[in-house]
Amino acid sequence: MTELPSMPDAVAKVSDLLRLRGYTLMEDRYEEQTFGNVIRIFEIDTTRVQIFRDRGKWGVGAAPSGTDRWFWASNWEDYFAGGFRHVRDLSADETCDFFVRNLEHIESANAEDPRILQTLSQIQRKSAQARGLL
Repeated sequence: MTELPSMPDAVAKVSDLLRLRGYTLMEDRYEEQTFGNVIRIFEIDTTRVQIFRDRGKWGVGAAPSGTDRWFWASNWEDYFAGGFRHVRDLSADETCDFFVRNLEHIESANAEDPRILQTLSQIQRKSAQARGLL
């Protein structure tokens, strides 16, 4: 495994939880030439989780297995609330805390909801529209 640069405690907690839950590390990149970016992708049968560092900022995203489209904590919050509610920016610590608290729910939703990718994509699109990005 690649030695990650100064991973914050909250991010390390997510990584540890993934290992404990039996996730396999599928991709592990550290790109010193691109601002020290890090991409780590973990996967089990229903769920993929990405831990990343982009230009010094850490984050986490999750997706159903079989897709490279990542969904952020605010997308998952809206999914569990029944649909897009409002734009919400979470700090890295809040994001990590959300994934630690809700990873089992995310795994279950990915296993049980055949329309999850469509629903999350709609939520993500509505969020982008609300931010004026589309």
